[in-house]
Amino acid sequence: MAGALTGQVVVVFGGSSGIGLAAAKAAEAEGASVAIIGRDVDRLRAASATIAGSDWRSTDVTDAAGVARAVAHLGAIDHVFLSVGQGGASDVLKSAAEDLRRPFEERVFGTFNVVRSVAPKMREGSITLMSGLYASRTRRHASAQTAALCAVESLARTLALDLAPVRVNAVAPGWIDTPRLDRSFGPDKAGRVDAIARELPGKRIGHTDEVASAVILLMTNRYINGEVLHIDGGGRFV
Repeated sequence: MAGALTGQVVVVFGGSSGIGLAAAKAAEAEGASVAIIGRDVDRLRAASATIAGSDWRSTDVTDAAGVARAVAHLGAIDHVFLSVGQGGASDVLKSAAEDLRRPFEERVFGTFNVVRSVAPKMREGSITLMSGLYASRTRRHASAQTAALCAVESLARTLALDLAPVRVNAVAPGWIDTPRLDRSFGPDKAGRVDAIARELPGKRIGHTDEVASAVILLMTNRYINGEVLHIDGGGRFV
């Protein structure tokens, strides 16, 4: 039985691990030809080996010329998912200026770089951006991250008009069990995850495949446009 993306080309930026890799695998399972793009060559090579028929290229989304080179070999593109952007604190009074700029370079200008390179290859289809919990539920010492996430959600709405008939949406994951969370929490991960889970309505954090299924929905439902889909277990309300 043909999948919902059979015969289509899906490009995932940040597709070597975590949510991006889960989305790339989900797209392949739906019949798509998948290309993953990221920074780490070793991780890209390993990830590509788990996705049948996939292609990979290495670049950083903040490098406009590098992004253009990474997609130059591709023909028509149907769907793009940008699973990019680092987390971390950004205390406006204590952080270095470059640390305050980084979230905007990755999430906002990275989006511009990708869109400028892929849009000429798209006649319709979709682009899905990556927002996050703190666009809706702010916290202390995260001013740059919060502002950048809000900018991503605004871009989803404005680009939905600018790029029509290509649809543009965003996903906003909450706490998701990813390799990045492993690195962030380190040996204290189990205790910290338990503490977070106790505050959530469902008493657990999310899984990458739960975000991936939302990304596939946004690729395949052709009447969702300019929306932000929250996959946070209700975390933005607590």
